[in-house]
Amino acid sequence: MIYRGYNIRTVDALDLQRHNYNEHKTDFCDGVYVELYDQADDGLTERIGDTTFAVGYEIPDLREETIEKAIREYVDDHILGLDCVRNEVIAERKNHLVGRLVSWIGEEESGKELYNTLSEYIGMTDDEIRQCGFKSLVPYFDREAYAQTIAEHMIFVGTDNTTTGNWHFTFEEIGERFGVNLSEDTEMVDMITEELYKKADILSEIGVYCDEFDLTFYLNYCPYVDKEEFEDVAYDQQI
Repeated sequence: MIYRGYNIRTVDALDLQRHNYNEHKTDFCDGVYVELYDQADDGLTERIGDTTFAVGYEIPDLREETIEKAIREYVDDHILGLDCVRNEVIAERKNHLVGRLVSWIGEEESGKELYNTLSEYIGMTDDEIRQCGFKSLVPYFDREAYAQTIAEHMIFVGTDNTTTGNWHFTFEEIGERFGVNLSEDTEMVDMITEELYKKADILSEIGVYCDEFDLTFYLNYCPYVDKEEFEDVAYDQQI
């Protein structure tokens, strides 16, 4: 059955459990198991959602027209959630295919040639290249833009996780994620620090030590901070 862009498959089901509130017992019912796939998914490989219909509960009988009517009503009632999941599945598949393509290119090229292909011909950003696993190409990245990417990552992670307004990032964890050796690359440390200082509306203090960044954020940017507990701390940048 095809409905609203979904390929819908049904399978007979036995002993579906439903609670009978009138008689205070569990009923075991015949019914159908329903699986929903994207209409273009001919191989039925990525299930978007599923549900069951039990006779005497969701459906009165097992006639084909009864089941199809119940399916249409179910899809109509859940269309927003189903579409959200479908979009995520489609995006994940596209990312997987792009990853396979990039991996194939990586087997044919290397070094500067590979970086130029990914950056100039395919149009990938440096961080997208990094996300595909090509940390060996970091030496070819635009260092200023990459420092900005790292700084923005630190601000996002810090503000979205802190419960006190403070968050530490070790050079090691930054290196593992972004393929940089901050313990030896002091120039990159300085460039990241410079980018952090550009976010003075978000960061109240920036500490850079021998092996870590120590960041303190204004509390109005930290959704998980108990504002009452830190009521004596300034929320905004002082004017």
